[in-house]
Amino acid sequence: MIDHVDPKINTADYPHAKFFIPNLVARNKGEYEKIAENFLARHSGENTLTPPARIFTNGSGDEIYCTPELFDLVVTLKAHMHDIDFLLPPGRATTNITGLVCALSVFRTGDLFAMGEVAYCATESLTSDWGSYNRTRFAYHEDGNLAYMVGSPYIENGRYKVDSRGYSFKTSADVGKIAKIAKKFLRSYSPIDCGYALTEEYKKIPTAELMTTRKKFTDLELQMRQGSGLRHRIVCTLSDIVSGVTNTVSDSEVAQYVSDYKQVIDEFNACRGREVNATFVMLARNGSIVTIPFKAENCSSPMRATQNPTVYESTDAAPETILSAAATLDMLEAKEYLPEVGIRVSDRAYWLEL
Repeated sequence: MIDHVDPKINTADYPHAKFFIPNLVARNKGEYEKIAENFLARHSGENTLTPPARIFTNGSGDEIYCTPELFDLVVTLKAHMHDIDFLLPPGRATTNITGLVCALSVFRTGDLFAMGEVAYCATESLTSDWGSYNRTRFAYHEDGNLAYMVGSPYIENGRYKVDSRGYSFKTSADVGKIAKIAKKFLRSYSPIDCGYALTEEYKKIPTAELMTTRKKFTDLELQMRQGSGLRHRIVCTLSDIVSGVTNTVSDSEVAQYVSDYKQVIDEFNACRGREVNATFVMLARNGSIVTIPFKAENCSSPMRATQNPTVYESTDAAPETILSAAATLDMLEAKEYLPEVGIRVSDRAYWLEL
């Protein structure tokens, strides 16, 4: 047992890493190569859309309208990385010509998160922080300072401040060069990075329990205000006890209130100080099952991995307790919590209370 295992990347500093991949159809390598060949054979000519645009279909069947430059990058990447696919980045809900895109998320089917993003847009946007990032600054921006871009949490670009989006991006005016950069830095996240990125999904549970307990204080306060002279009687009784006039509570309603209040305090303190333990379970792209135990000192502390990942090569090799808990959660809606069992984050990720 070790104290904790740190993540390999800091997903908190690269918000795009939190882009969850929808459940898609898994494909083998041969199918991907066939899809790539068909993809590269499409859309070789100019079209009549204005402004100039290209259309391609991703593995999910979505037609995506993008700038010609971004299309060239997509084609180049497909030629070098057959098993990748593309989705609209977070916040872009349209694929028609009115929503012409200049940036795309890149992922491998079977991964939990997008590996990063590629774009063709104004380089001046790289100096902004993430909060002011505007994805509408695409290739037809009037400033003309345009470039191909690759974004990944594995990139550390020292030319920019750590808190700017440029720190996680590489740029080039050459599509071939940026494709090589993308191949180097667009990587699937390790299981431990996925676990750290999803700790908040589980931490919502003890936090919600604490908030429920806190609400009981509000309810007691409301009860005291609405009771006939209850507040005054409570104050007088407590003053008499403190001053030594009496050491008992003769008023039954006050006695019940004081008892309820003490019970809520004890419940709240116990909930606030309770250690949080859960095991992150992930079905990897290669079919193996990965488990990582996490814990937090209390619901206000961050969850940390307490061991390196344990890998079971197949479901046959995994413990029955894990398989049984996962099967139970599969019958529930995603993110529906089952006490003493856990929560299913997606079809490939679970938090189990083992």
